[in-house]
Amino acid sequence: MKTYIKKFCETSLVDIGQVGYKNAEIGKLITLLKSTEILIPNGFIITAEAYQYFVKVNFLATPLKQLIESIDKVTYDNLSEKARQARKLIVEGHMPNDLVMAIVDAYDYLFDFTAPKVAIRSSIVVPQVANAAVSGLNDSYFNRKGHSSLLYSVKECFASLFTERAIRYAFENGYQPDEAAMSVGIQEMVRADIGCSGVGFTHFPGHGNEDIIFLKAIWGLGDMINRYKIKPDEYLVFKPSLRMRQGILVERDLGSKCQTLIFADEDDEIHQTLVKDTPLELQETYVLGDIEIRHLSEWALTLEQLYQKPMCFEWAKDGKNHQFYLLQVSPYQVSAYNQQIAGALVHARQSFLPD
Repeated sequence: MKTYIKKFCETSLVDIGQVGYKNAEIGKLITLLKSTEILIPNGFIITAEAYQYFVKVNFLATPLKQLIESIDKVTYDNLSEKARQARKLIVEGHMPNDLVMAIVDAYDYLFDFTAPKVAIRSSIVVPQVANAAVSGLNDSYFNRKGHSSLLYSVKECFASLFTERAIRYAFENGYQPDEAAMSVGIQEMVRADIGCSGVGFTHFPGHGNEDIIFLKAIWGLGDMINRYKIKPDEYLVFKPSLRMRQGILVERDLGSKCQTLIFADEDDEIHQTLVKDTPLELQETYVLGDIEIRHLSEWALTLEQLYQKPMCFEWAKDGKNHQFYLLQVSPYQVSAYNQQIAGALVHARQSFLPD
């Protein structure tokens, strides 16, 4: 029997071949963190089998393969145009009725017919690549509501298999882009547009120092960080001080946060999100206070204990209920030694430890 839909709570890492690393990891986290206070937005998954069915029904396999084969892999001069044509084929494809009903029913019944705003996230499925936990290759969409918007956004996620960066990544990692598949995660939106969001690292990414938790935070939706458009606030947290359950030691760097990504107005049928200038008062205010820094840092300790390796996690704070949510996690590679941050670490140690 074909499986087009899976609930996150019924998914684990054994399902990577059907839901991709990102979606499988969220399913795993829901199970592992059930006994903790860490919240994860509710949602469901559209499987890679659904994508493959969509491609088959629209007879896209051959034209996609031909487009990929016609790319100049030496100069990449025609990459942009071929990638655009491939995405156009998918976005203009017909969503078969049984797949439409499977997606719509999951959306309606899981959310009790409340038609909430959702985030629609790509989760690439590349079985032959050991580390498919790559970020930024494929697209995600926010503040989508209702059946039509949901279905179109799913096709946009399918099409993002053929972004220029995704195609080059495929060639560089030994597989053809048209051999991959796409799973899509649908999660209820956290109202970070009127709250805040960011990323955290269980070890400092500059050199992997295990004594440092690194947090980034901005006002509004976190996609602004992912695309490196603005400078976020940055916080270095000294783990020994955190574990002692006393005052936590924090090095703070105030970011410019000059722009904020927010939801568009309800009657804006073209844009789901908009970028606005951040009020000067908020630009000059730290996003996180000590209690919030401790809260997210304790999440980092929990994830570190679960995975036993450096992990990155995305978080968001809902501006309505003021709750923090864990959005996704992934491993990361630490870079070469960073002298500047090493100096900050030495300063932190000297400030905290007794003579």
